Amino acid sequence: MIDTITGLIDPLPLFQGPSLPGLIVGFLSGALASVIAVYFLTGRSHSKSLEARLLESQRIAEVGGWEWNPVTGEVWWSEEHYRLFGVDPGTFTPTYEAYLAMVHPEDLEAVREETARVMAGASAYGRDYRIIRPDGEILWLQSRGVATRDADGRLIQLSGTDQKITARKRAELDLKSIRERFEVAVSGARDGIWDWDVAAGAIYLSPRWKEMLGYSDAELSNDFGVWESLLHPDDRANAMASLDAYCRGSLPVYEIEFRMRTKSGDWRWILSRATATRDEAGRPLRMAGSHTDITERRRSADELATNKALLNLFVKHAPAAIAMLDTEMRYVLASDRWLTDYHLHGREIIGRSHYDVFPDIPDRWREIHRRVLTGAVEACAEEVFPGEEGGLEWLQWEARPWLKPGGEIGGLIFFTQLITERKRVEAAMRESEERYRSVVESLAEGIVVQDANGQIIASNNRAGEILGLTQEEIARRTSLDERWRSFHEDGTPFPGEEHPGMIVLKTQQPVFNTLMGFHKPDGEQRWITVNAVPIRNLFPATDGKAAVVTSFHDVTDSRRLNERLLASVREKEVMLKEIHHRVKNNLAITISLFNFQMRDLPDGPGREAIRQAQDRVRTMAIVHEMLYQTSSLSELDLPGYVGQLVRHLASGYSVSDRISIELDVCPAALPLAAAIPFGLILNEVVSNAFKHAFHDQRRGTLKVSVRSMEGKIILKVQDDGVGLPPGINPFKSRSMGLRLVRELANQLDGVAEFAPSDQTMFRLVFPISALPA
Repeated sequence: MIDTITGLIDPLPLFQGPSLPGLIVGFLSGALASVIAVYFLTGRSHSKSLEARLLESQRIAEVGGWEWNPVTGEVWWSEEHYRLFGVDPGTFTPTYEAYLAMVHPEDLEAVREETARVMAGASAYGRDYRIIRPDGEILWLQSRGVATRDADGRLIQLSGTDQKITARKRAELDLKSIRERFEVAVSGARDGIWDWDVAAGAIYLSPRWKEMLGYSDAELSNDFGVWESLLHPDDRANAMASLDAYCRGSLPVYEIEFRMRTKSGDWRWILSRATATRDEAGRPLRMAGSHTDITERRRSADELATNKALLNLFVKHAPAAIAMLDTEMRYVLASDRWLTDYHLHGREIIGRSHYDVFPDIPDRWREIHRRVLTGAVEACAEEVFPGEEGGLEWLQWEARPWLKPGGEIGGLIFFTQLITERKRVEAAMRESEERYRSVVESLAEGIVVQDANGQIIASNNRAGEILGLTQEEIARRTSLDERWRSFHEDGTPFPGEEHPGMIVLKTQQPVFNTLMGFHKPDGEQRWITVNAVPIRNLFPATDGKAAVVTSFHDVTDSRRLNERLLASVREKEVMLKEIHHRVKNNLAITISLFNFQMRDLPDGPGREAIRQAQDRVRTMAIVHEMLYQTSSLSELDLPGYVGQLVRHLASGYSVSDRISIELDVCPAALPLAAAIPFGLILNEVVSNAFKHAFHDQRRGTLKVSVRSMEGKIILKVQDDGVGLPPGINPFKSRSMGLRLVRELANQLDGVAEFAPSDQTMFRLVFPISALPA
């Protein structure tokens, strides 16, 4: 609509320079709108008259027009605008800077921000602000304007009006001040105020009325339906009925309690009170009232009722016998346990005198009652009284006064408990403790109990005997005490922090079989093995905190015996090594004798038989030599044994330069019982390969493989020599060597076989576990 009007009016020559739309925009109401309407109805011929009327309307409405071109900086003001600002058009040149200089300092930043908002792209301008005229008068202006942009969206003109609103602003401020004073008075009472014009249907709800429900003044409208919608569903019908009854006059006073929903969703109890002004017929014209938040009061009343019910419930079902009596010793409350313990079930005692219920109470008890009713507190931890069937019962009791809200004594309250069963349990525990102590004292081990700080709080007699201390001397010591002078097995000090008891206290994990040396007070060194386990709630002295029980056994004598046995074993090992050394030397002498014998024998079967015997003796000599050199006397290193034996045979038969030997022996230990049979078998098989598979200076490869699998030793000897003739079984040969292989394999509980092929292979499998120790 504005664009249409602007397009129609632009050609009018009403002003020199700036266009008329800037004057019209923002002021299309009231008298000026009427002038524009007349213009369109009477035609362009009356434009002069329209201009005069428009200027007159500006003056009457105190509206000044303005335009500003931010590109060129040009500013145009209407005549009325000059009058508003109190400047002479002949001497004052309007510029944007001159305009800002007249803006009130408190409003200057807001005016700048509004201009910047339009410059940034907003289509409309609007702001209420103050100016300070040259004569010092301060005016309130309401500024409205629209932006004109080129095809690129750049602001090329801002046109608008400024209207004087000083009187209106002052009225608003006065009204605001009156309302603020009213709100201060209302808020001082902390009540919400409401005012209902019944005839007009209008209602006022004060900010405090809304604040009580968690709302700001702007969040709830002043509407009767707001109050109704916030009522609790269970209270709405009664609240509306009470309001209706009061308006009709059947209810003389309007005072009602109901719940209202807050902004957060919970409910507040409200006390609403009001009075009404009525017409001659008694019909209400206006009601004014207040809302008081009574949530805490209602909650206190509810809590009081709840507490009373809980007290009755607590007393009734308390595990102890409880009775409340007034100052006349009449029963007010009594627990079920009281009725049971004193055989009162089925009797109505509330309101009756204690002395009527128990007429035989002795004077001693009556005196206690009198003292309690004067403020004393009486108690007894253990008292014996006759029970039923002639027995005795144990009783624990306390009597103290109870007070009324004002602080005066309202009567007395009894707390009694039959402790006969507890006394029986305590006696049984004492008996059990004595049995336990007898068992502990009879142990051969020393026992100490340490608290959470590591201090010893209990010990048995054996602990004192082992440590050379009395139980009094042991008590209160800790594992950190330097007087223990503890040491490790290697002689280095044993820090107290590493003591098993201290470790258990730190980790709460048990520690077993820790060897420790220590010095008794007389300087004697003793050895003990220590066990420590965590405990909790076992000893009263631990006060429910973590503690540790440490047991230790004197192993000094057994350790000394072990040392003597170990020394004896070492002596025997030395002796065995010496035996192996002597056997090895004797076998070496035997080998040398064979060498002397062979010198005088010509080549032939005899010489070969002595050579074979020499190799067999050397095989046994290697075993004794390795046992002499190793630290173990029960087993041989398998790779070293096989390698040394094969290399010796290769050297003896002078085949190292034409036969390649490949050894593949797993890292394993060969039991001593298997060493000589295994070595003799390997000696026979390798010797046969060197003699028969590679005769006539034949070249080739000999492979020796040893594996340990699933408790068995597997030996393989394979060559690529001439091989075995077809149909030949070596074990049917009458050769001494092969007969020896067969017998030794049986001795090992093993299986030996030849696999004839292009490459002859010998295989021996025997179990390690079946060998004699």
